[in-house]
Amino acid sequence: MKVPGIANVWVPPIRNRLDMLATGIKSPVGIKVNGNNLAEIEKTAEEIERIVRSVPGVTSALAERLDGGRYIDIAIDRVKAARYGVSVKELQSIVASVVGGDNIGETIEGRERYPISGPLPARNARLAAKAARSAGSDQRRGAGRAL
Repeated sequence: MKVPGIANVWVPPIRNRLDMLATGIKSPVGIKVNGNNLAEIEKTAEEIERIVRSVPGVTSALAERLDGGRYIDIAIDRVKAARYGVSVKELQSIVASVVGGDNIGETIEGRERYPISGPLPARNARLAAKAARSAGSDQRRGAGRAL
């Protein structure tokens, strides 16, 4: 079977999955670039991508873009958390709700249920912490109940 732009890969599924898990590369042929400087790694990977694309028979070459992502590093002060009676688990749950949102309900359409999620406003994080302490850390609660 020949389809322009698509490479045929006839690898048994379990072997393909094991290769992906072992290498972290989701293709039959991959090149890993390692180093200490993200900008240099990305520059080198893009140059390899450009060179590999020019090789006859290559249908797809893609350098994974590492730079430009937005990350938030949050360091929890365990001593202060203990002073206020808040566990690390509760704080992580609150941070996840503020940054990424939380399920605040669900909608039912016929026999299907869909979660409704939304961010917890940062100004309400203290209220959420109080609600988390009073509800117990093992209970599931939505952001709507925490306010």
